[in-house]
This record gives sequence, structure tokens and C-alpha cells, in this order.
Amino acid sequence: MYMKRLFSSIITAMLMAMMLMPEEMQAQSVAINEANFPDAAFREYLLNYFNDGNGNLSESAKTQDEFDMSYNDIKDLTGIEFLSGMHQLDCSHCLLTKLDLSKNIYLRDLWVQDNQLTSLDLTGTEASRLWIQFNQLRGEAMDALINSLRIVSTTRSRMLF
Repeated sequence: MYMKRLFSSIITAMLMAMMLMPEEMQAQSVAINEANFPDAAFREYLLNYFNDGNGNLSESAKTQDEFDMSYNDIKDLTGIEFLSGMHQLDCSHCLLTKLDLSKNIYLRDLWVQDNQLTSLDLTGTEASRLWIQFNQLRGEAMDALINSLRIVSTTRSRMLF
């Protein structure tokens, strides 16, 4: 009787802890749909390479280190924040006009050259190597980009190409 009660108490405590756990720590499936990923070309890329078989983003996509979606007709990377483990992103030679990677905090390397970017937000990322040539980043947009870069060390230079 005592063991049964103890077991019941432990199970109850575990269930309560899971319910109180922050949302981002709970395993959640992310549907690869228009609501989460508005751009059809980006959705197609995810469905082809990171589909769990049920139309959801695979768990491996959430922790994948590198993504190469270059030379696609992607215009909008809304939803890229779901790829939270990303360290390297190549979205060069696409059709992007703005890109917000501020929620991809582990991002280090970014290839985004030859797009039509007028806005690029890297606030809060670890970005240290950027290939951004052949875009429309000028004046205030370029100042905002430079100000969004976090200086990790004065001995480690940032590379902008």
C-alpha cells in the first residue's frame, strides 16, 4: 500500500512539473504550413528535407547545425526561428528583401550574398562571419546591421564580405 501511494505521488509530481515547464522546453510539433512558413519555396524546402512524415518539422531540423537553402526562389524566411540550433545558414542567391535572425541565437556564419536585402537583423546572435555583398544594405540599414552585431571579444575580429 505504501509503495502504491509513493508511486502515485511521484507520478502526480512529475505530471505537475511538466505542466509548469516553460513552453519552449516542452517538445512541440511545428506544422510545415502557411501559418508557420508563409513562403511557398521555403515550405517546399522544409517539406523535402526536414519533414517528419506527418507534415511537421522533424526534431532533427530543430537541432541541425547547418542549412543550405541557396539558389532557391525563397522570398521570406518567416519561421526560421523554429530552426533554433542553427550555427550556419546559406541563403545566398535567393530573393530575400528582409531577414530577421534575432531568435537564432546560435547563428555564427551567414551567407546571404546576392539577394535584395534592405534589412538584416542579427541582434542577439553569435554571428561573426558574414557574406553580405550584392544586397541593398546602405546607410541606416547598414548602421543597424553593424549595431546589431554583438562584440564577443576585442581580439576576435568580425569578418564582413
